[in-house]
Amino acid sequence: MGSKVDLKSKTKNSKVRDVNSISDEDKSVWFIWIGLVFVAIAALPFIARSPDLIGFIADLCLAVSPV
Repeated sequence: MGSKVDLKSKTKNSKVRDVNSISDEDKSVWFIWIGLVFVAIAALPFIARSPDLIGFIADLCLAVSPV
C-alpha cells in the first residue's frame, strides 16, 4: 500500500509533465493569436471614427470568407 506522500508526488509529477508537454508549435500559434488581438484592439479607435474604413473591412471579410 502506498502512502499519501507517494500519491502527492505522483500527481505533482503529472502536472509538471503536462506543462512541459506544450510544444513550440502550440506556443507559436498562441503568439500569433495574441498578436492578432493586439492589432485588432489597436485598430478600434481608427475604425470607430471612419465609416468608410468599416465598410472596407466588412467587404474584406466577405471576400475572404468561403461561400
